[in-house]
This record gives sequence, C-alpha cells and structure tokens, in this order.
Amino acid sequence: MVQSDAEGRRVFSYGTPFTRKRCVYVNGEQERDLRTTYERGFVVFILAIALLAPLASLWVRLAITVPVWFVFIETTLSRKMASLPPAPKLAARSQRDVALSSAQTMGRPLLWGLLIFFIALGILAASPAMTYEEIGWHKYGAFVVGFGGAAYLAYQLLLLRSSR
Repeated sequence: MVQSDAEGRRVFSYGTPFTRKRCVYVNGEQERDLRTTYERGFVVFILAIALLAPLASLWVRLAITVPVWFVFIETTLSRKMASLPPAPKLAARSQRDVALSSAQTMGRPLLWGLLIFFIALGILAASPAMTYEEIGWHKYGAFVVGFGGAAYLAYQLLLLRSSR
C-alpha cells in the first residue's frame, strides 16, 4: 500500500500477517516497480491454482500455493525494498478511508456501472432463469456475490456523497 506521509513523501508499506510491516520512501518509478512486482506475483498465484486444477483438489492446491506465494512475494519485495530508504510506520488507515480512497480513484461513472452490474447479477441469480439443477451451488454464490458487491459499491457511493 502506498500512502503519503505528513511531508508529502510517498511511503510504500508491505507486510503479511506472518511478517513485520516494512515501510520505505519511494519515488514514482520505484512505486510502479514495487506495485508491478506484487501484481505479477498475484497473477502467478492465480495461474498456479488454475494450472494445477487437473492434478489436485482445490484444498491441496491452496495448501501448496499459498505458502509458496507468501515466500515468493516476501523474498522478492524484501530484496527490492532493501536498497530503499526506510520510512517510519504510518498510522493504519481505517476501512472507511480505504473505501473512500478507492472510490475517489475509480470515479462515479465506474462505481455506478459496477453497481448496476452487481445488482443485475444478484437479480439474475435469484430468478428462475438460473436453476439449481443446472449450475448447483454457483446459483447461491452468484446471489451472494451480486448483492454483496452491490452493498459495498453503494457504501462507496454514499462515502463519496458525504465527502463533498
């Protein structure tokens, strides 16, 4: 996560639940490099789970890929962050601050479009057009995802409205 400190300098902070959080000062190029590294690591994680599908069950794949991914990301980011100047830890941001920042980054048109999409998904999943016999538990999964996504997007839109 990247935040600005009190003096306006960009601070990249990263830490897993199993490691200590590290913070370093970054410029625009270093920030892009660290973000790209993390994003590529995440793509590798998803691909590993998908490509191992014919070989093992989901739980076995998760039991193998999650620890390997944590080690890979920790090692790679630690190596890249080692040469950067350390920064003091920033105060943790609340969920409200993160949701508001995300909403401001995405913008109102995209939020409204996503809200309509998730509402439509929830309605489609609740309708008789999708039957349990055809798709099984995915019907209920789509219903939960649709209305859960719609609720979160509505929350973000309300935050944007109240922050004006």
